[in-house]
Amino acid sequence: MNDMTIAIATPGEIEHDLGRALQDTALLAHVKISVWDGMKSDKTILEEVKTRHGARGDVGKMIKNLLAGADGPLKSLRSAYAAVRMRHYELTLPWVSDTAAERKTGPRLLPHPLFQRYLTELGALKRAAFDELEDFLPRYPDLVTTARQNLGGMADADYPTIEDVRSRFRIYQDFEPIPDGTGFRGLPENMLDRLSKHLTDRQQRQREAAAGAMWQEAKERIGHLVERLSTEDAKFKEASIRAVRELVTLLPGWNINGDGRVAEIAADIRKMMDGIEASDLRKDASLRGTVADEAKRVADKLAKWNL
Repeated sequence: MNDMTIAIATPGEIEHDLGRALQDTALLAHVKISVWDGMKSDKTILEEVKTRHGARGDVGKMIKNLLAGADGPLKSLRSAYAAVRMRHYELTLPWVSDTAAERKTGPRLLPHPLFQRYLTELGALKRAAFDELEDFLPRYPDLVTTARQNLGGMADADYPTIEDVRSRFRIYQDFEPIPDGTGFRGLPENMLDRLSKHLTDRQQRQREAAAGAMWQEAKERIGHLVERLSTEDAKFKEASIRAVRELVTLLPGWNINGDGRVAEIAADIRKMMDGIEASDLRKDASLRGTVADEAKRVADKLAKWNL
């Protein structure tokens, strides 16, 4: 009779394997956007207002629009930069240490299957933002002239130079690997164990929060579609249809935990959105009802799973 040895993984080994699997399937993406908002506080005017009204103490701030009446191009430029941040959020999942925090700041989880798509789409948006900046800067002096006329006595004597404005618009993008709990060195053994366990526990919470955010995004997009389809005379936009159809590829890409339900929901959405266009829904009430029923079934399935 041959001896057979069965190896049983310890909890520590299992945690290490999960951590290694995560590092092999995803990374962390950073994007920071800086823009010039064209606004400035003016203490002199605030004091004039306080004197006129007999006010005292800290009554607030006087914020004026430096491009008053001529800020349309600046708003368009800021929107182009904001689009980079927005797409970054749309293609990634939150990766937060404090899951109870109101603001989910910091790097976000980018699974490897979505990496090339992320680079391509954000690259295109960054180029569009830079191009819009180059279009805006030559127009800036004329916009300042118009704004000064509109502001009258409230106008500043000096405005930021073109180069000053250029320097305010920045896009910082970076990537980093997910930390390995075995990377701690040079400390007492008991401290290394505690730090490693702390990192492993934190990453487990982060994984769970990321998975929750994935399902929340699916519910919100599908719920929005149901709401629009159920509204009389709703104006269907292509963006609403695209947001739901996009889940077919985003959900499998985000599925870092290997949740088998992802494939089922993605298949349901693919079937529901096959050949559907916003223009068809605007024209065909019967089609709207059919798609609404299918979307509700998907939403009900998610609710049944307590997602």
